[in-house]
Amino acid sequence: MNLKYDKLGLKLALATAFMSGFSVFINKYGVSIADPSVYTTAKNMVAAALLAGVLLVGRDYSKVGRVTRWQWAGLLAVGLVGGCVPFILYFKGLALTSAAHAAFIHKTMFVFVAVGAVFLLGERLTFGVVFAGVLLLLGSAFLAGFSPSGVEFGDVLVAAATLFWAAENLLSRRLLSSVPSGVLACARMVFGSVFLLVYLALTGQLGGLLSLSAAAWEWSFVTGVLLFLYVGCWYVSLSRLPAGVATAILLLGAPITALLSFLFAGSSLTFTQAAGLVLVPAGLLFWVFEAEFRTTLGRAPSGVKS
Repeated sequence: MNLKYDKLGLKLALATAFMSGFSVFINKYGVSIADPSVYTTAKNMVAAALLAGVLLVGRDYSKVGRVTRWQWAGLLAVGLVGGCVPFILYFKGLALTSAAHAAFIHKTMFVFVAVGAVFLLGERLTFGVVFAGVLLLLGSAFLAGFSPSGVEFGDVLVAAATLFWAAENLLSRRLLSSVPSGVLACARMVFGSVFLLVYLALTGQLGGLLSLSAAAWEWSFVTGVLLFLYVGCWYVSLSRLPAGVATAILLLGAPITALLSFLFAGSSLTFTQAAGLVLVPAGLLFWVFEAEFRTTLGRAPSGVKS
C-alpha cells in the first residue's frame, strides 16, 4: 500500500497532539476527585457513547456488517490492549506522578511504534523524522524535569501503559487497511469500556462508579469529550499516515503539558527547562520542513515503502 504524506492526516495528528497535551494536564486533576479506575471508566464511557452516536449517523455504519470474524477478533483485541488495560495502568500512574512526567513517558511511544513499524509493518523512517523525534523527546524531558534517577512507581505504571498503547497502535495500523477508522475508534472505546466495567465488577469497585458525585460526573464528561475528539482524530490520522510518523507528531503533546504545568505551578525557569524550550521548537521546525518537503514534492513518506 503506497501512502503519501496526507495533509489532512498531518493536520489531524497535530490536533491530536494538542488535545493530548491539554488532556493529560487536566486529567491530573480528574484523578484527584475519584478512584483512578472508576474515573477513567466513567470518562471512557462518555467517549464511547459519543463515538457510537457518530458511527450510527455516519457513513461508516453501513460497513459494520462487512467486518469479518477475524477483524472482530482484532477489534476486541484493540479494545482490551488499547481501551482497557493501559487506561487502568496510566491513570493509576498519573495519580502518583506529575502530569509533565506522565506526558513525557507516554510520548516515548514513538520509539516503540517506530521500531515495531519497521519490522512488523514494513515501514521505513527517514533521518528527518528520527532527528526531529530525538529533539522533541530531549526537549520534552528537559521541560518535564524528567530524570532516570528520579523514576517513581507511578512512572513505571505509565511506562507499562505506553507499551500497551504502542502495541495497540501497531495492531490498529494493520486493521485500518481494511476496517474504517470510525468503526475501529468506536470498537476501541466501546469494547474497552465493557472490559473496564468487568474489571470494576471483579475488583469490587462497580459501586464506586454508581455512587460518583455530580461534580465527578461533570469532570468525567468534560474529559470524556476531549477523549472522544482525541480518538476520533487519531484514528483518521493513523489511517492516512505511517504509524511511526503519526506517533512522532504526538510528541508535541509532551511539551504542551510541561508548559501548562510550569505556568500554573508558578515556579522559576531552570537552565534545563530553558534548554527544553529551545529544543522543542527546533524539533518542531525540523519536522515541519520535512513534512512540507515531502508533501510538496509528492514523494513517498517517511515510514512507507514505495
